[in-house]
Amino acid sequence: MEEKRPFEDDRLYTVSQVTKACGISRSTILRMERDNLVVPANTNTDNSYRYYDLFNVFQIQQINYLKELGLKKSEILKYYDTNGDITEPLQILENKLMLLRQSVELLRLRKSEEENMIISFYDFPEQICYTRKAKSSGSADTYRIMYDLCQEAVTKGYELLSSMPLFGINMRTDFLKGDFSEKDFDYICCVPLAPERAPEEAEVIPACHAVSLLYHGSYEHPEKPFLALGKYVSENDLIPAGPLRVVGIVAPYVGKMISPENYVTRLVLPIE
Repeated sequence: MEEKRPFEDDRLYTVSQVTKACGISRSTILRMERDNLVVPANTNTDNSYRYYDLFNVFQIQQINYLKELGLKKSEILKYYDTNGDITEPLQILENKLMLLRQSVELLRLRKSEEENMIISFYDFPEQICYTRKAKSSGSADTYRIMYDLCQEAVTKGYELLSSMPLFGINMRTDFLKGDFSEKDFDYICCVPLAPERAPEEAEVIPACHAVSLLYHGSYEHPEKPFLALGKYVSENDLIPAGPLRVVGIVAPYVGKMISPENYVTRLVLPIE
């Protein structure tokens, strides 16, 4: 990262002074230097002591702030290397804000402790996934296939993406006609992976603009959310632009023994 100092100042500070001013450890400052995020104003060639100026202090504070916002080291480096171009960090933060809003929406739905549905428009982000095609005859069959695939991904050492639950691409279309009778439909199980460490066999699931139905309730009547979404699509003259994506949202909220009555599912139908 190119060093750019907006002012000249002869006053220098020791590592100890900077750690106290910035509320960080000595090892954190050294790690920032190794990552090329911070360049000391001066280094004593005789004893390798590092000295920092006020610009370094402000820079460290900004780096900490960007990290708290959720930016990764590579993203912060790019921000500085492009002389503060905010375009990419803004997009990253907007995506994080979208995820945060969705999480709040989910938790509010769970808090109601009643069967509930929320329909909204949703931008499904691109996902890099470990996938498998399968035939499914219902939710129990789908979950078995999905969890088998997830266990396989963990066994292979793939890094799962914490911000996105497991989901499936469901090829059934009967619900769009007010029906729920299709059996043994095609299904693609998707385990989202960390993009920067995804294996070659991973597949790209493209982003889409969609209508989304968020459902909280028992799985005794799985047709309810599907038929409600199909009815909404029909009544609002929406045109599907791809197969349905079914996101099973369980893990972010509970321990191992979650009751099926507390499951939350998001149905995502791409639309034109």
